[in-house]
Amino acid sequence: LIGLITLSIPRRYWWIPRYDAADGKIAPELRLPPAFVGALCLPICLFPFAWSSGRTHWMAPVAFSSVFSAGATLLFSPIINYIQDAYPDTAASALADAMLLFPECRMEADQNIVVANDFFRSVFGAAMPIVASPLFKNLKVDWGCSLLGFISLVFIPIPIFLYKFGKVARKHSKYAQSPV
Repeated sequence: LIGLITLSIPRRYWWIPRYDAADGKIAPELRLPPAFVGALCLPICLFPFAWSSGRTHWMAPVAFSSVFSAGATLLFSPIINYIQDAYPDTAASALADAMLLFPECRMEADQNIVVANDFFRSVFGAAMPIVASPLFKNLKVDWGCSLLGFISLVFIPIPIFLYKFGKVARKHSKYAQSPV
C-alpha cells in the first residue's frame, strides 16, 4: 500500500504534466526519475533493517521494510514502463504481468512470445528460498541483509545510466521506437 501511494505521487506530479504538455510525444527516459529514488531506497532500508532486527523494538525493522516496499515499487514500475515505451513492439515480456493482472490493458501481441520477464522473476523467486536459508543461517540476519544491501548499492547507477544514455542506445537498436 505504501509503495502504491508512493508511486502515485511522482506519476501525478512528474509524469502526467510532462506527458500532457508534450501531447503524448515524450522520451521514455522521462519515466525513470522515480526509479532514482527507488534505487536509493533499497540500500537505505536494507542496512538499518539488518542491524535493527533483533536488537531494537520490533517496529523498527517493520518501518524499514515499508521503505523497502516503496523503493521496490518506485524502482520496478518506472523501469517496466520505460521498456514498454522504448521498445513497444517487443515489450510483451515486460507487459505480461500487467496484461495478466489487468486484462483491459491487453495490447496486440504475438501469443507465442516467451515471457522472459515473468520466467526469470519466477525462477529467481523460486530459487530465493534455496539461497536465503543458507545465506541467513551462515551470515545471520545482520550480515545477510547487509550483503543484499551491498548488492543493491552496485545496481543504483542502472536507472541513471538508462536516463543518460537510453536515447543513444535506442538509436542503435532496430527494435526501439524512433527517438523523441
